[in-house]
Amino acid sequence: MKVIYYLSNIFWLGLVGLIGTYFSDSVIFKYLCFCGVFAFLNLAFNFVTIKDSILQIIGILKIKLTYGKIPNLELYKTKGLYSLPFDGAWVCVNGCVSKEYSHSWNIPAQRYAYDFIILDENNESHRGDIQKMDSYYCYNREILAPADGTVIKIMNKSDDSSILKRAKFIVHANNIAGNYIIIKHFENEYSLLAHLKKDSFTVKEGECVSRGQVVALCGNSGNSSEPHLHFQIQNGESFYNSLGVPILFRDIYSFKINGYKRYDNRKYMNFEEIPKQRVTRGHAYANRPQ
Repeated sequence: MKVIYYLSNIFWLGLVGLIGTYFSDSVIFKYLCFCGVFAFLNLAFNFVTIKDSILQIIGILKIKLTYGKIPNLELYKTKGLYSLPFDGAWVCVNGCVSKEYSHSWNIPAQRYAYDFIILDENNESHRGDIQKMDSYYCYNREILAPADGTVIKIMNKSDDSSILKRAKFIVHANNIAGNYIIIKHFENEYSLLAHLKKDSFTVKEGECVSRGQVVALCGNSGNSSEPHLHFQIQNGESFYNSLGVPILFRDIYSFKINGYKRYDNRKYMNFEEIPKQRVTRGHAYANRPQ
């Protein structure tokens, strides 16, 4: 499978050949044009990402037509306070309530989403072979309900994505979220927990869950370059057409990470600037004991 994946990228040589034929009659460029047939193979490997990108674009248009204004810190306050959906200290590697550090600011459904992993003292997310799921600290860790609610939907069809190297992977899913669970907590407030491990769910659709209850295990399904948890609060059941809303957390610790840029060299908010009851990338977080 991995060999075929790399072969699928040969189609770029076909593009070089096609452009080259406009400037030269060399037989080399003509032969390179045949590499273009690998474009169909590349399309097959990237079909899920392409399909969901189209659905996200449609979702953006629907959201703008339906809601107009998108929730921000001044316009929206969650009806309840949410706990972090895990035990122990995890690191936020994507997400914030501000545009500069947002998970996906231009995608309203994921504007206030978060990605969490576990890092060791060397700011590594794994030990050993990066292609093996068990090498990652957060893999197989318990994922918890962030508040009381009712399970609305569970998707449990996807195997973990295969990791080739950092930021290179093969998706074995029919959607970018992979396996996920949607829980309704309040009217127009639903949590979505994604990239979960197949067959790890401990609850069923229609079941009532309590804050802190185990609902599944962390996995690497969907559009995921390494095991992690994707967490967001949205105003509807749809992953594509719902508005993401800024989350207010209750009773959480924040931890400053020394040398975080060894893992991710992007800019992140200074520890002292983190808004109260909010989470932002570049720092570690944990629930306070109740």
